[in-house]
Amino acid sequence: MPPSNPEPFTWVNEDTVSIRFGAPDDPAAATRAGLFVDAVLQLDDVLDAYSGFGQAMVTLSPPFDLTALETCMAHQLSVPPAPHPLLRVPVCYHPDVAPDQASAAEALGLSVQALVTAHASCELTVMAMGFAPGFGYLGGLPAHLRLPRKATPRANVPAGSVAIAERQSVIYPTETPGGWHLIGRSPVTLMQYQSAPCSLFQIGQAVQFYPISLAEYHAWTPDVADC
Repeated sequence: MPPSNPEPFTWVNEDTVSIRFGAPDDPAAATRAGLFVDAVLQLDDVLDAYSGFGQAMVTLSPPFDLTALETCMAHQLSVPPAPHPLLRVPVCYHPDVAPDQASAAEALGLSVQALVTAHASCELTVMAMGFAPGFGYLGGLPAHLRLPRKATPRANVPAGSVAIAERQSVIYPTETPGGWHLIGRSPVTLMQYQSAPCSLFQIGQAVQFYPISLAEYHAWTPDVADC
């Protein structure tokens, strides 16, 4: 039986505790939660841990002592999180690889060029990883680029598709179903398995897209170095 809930720790079941570091859309909270998980995974009584959107989930073995977790959290809150280097990711915004670009621009009241320019100029933050290996939720999309998800999802979204919905932008690492608005495509490798699994994105990382031509997209040679 876990102990009673000391704030900001909340027990979600008999062996897993949730720790909130800030608002779900706060980049600093996402970074702190990610660093906290990296630290607590080194503890002997931690069985598993992961983070996303400023929150960490930690699974413990008995006797469920939170002392070490409290120490790790206090440390994360006492120092500013070190900024990640800005990761610049190439994106082809040609309509041949951006099937929702025109409709998204129209819904936003923008020209296609204004949509592309705005999307490529904003600095986003990896707030969480999930849905599929290498799939990063990039938060910080400005208000004038926000759209609800599509009413009818696609059965197949091509790998590398760059999409927007709500407050976020994403790149689909593999072909999957999806309901986001597809406004471009990136040639980079988001996940590789040649040795240990490696993801291009890490929680808390700053990301900015930059445009490339359709010819550059087709000539791009994906490499494990992307990760």
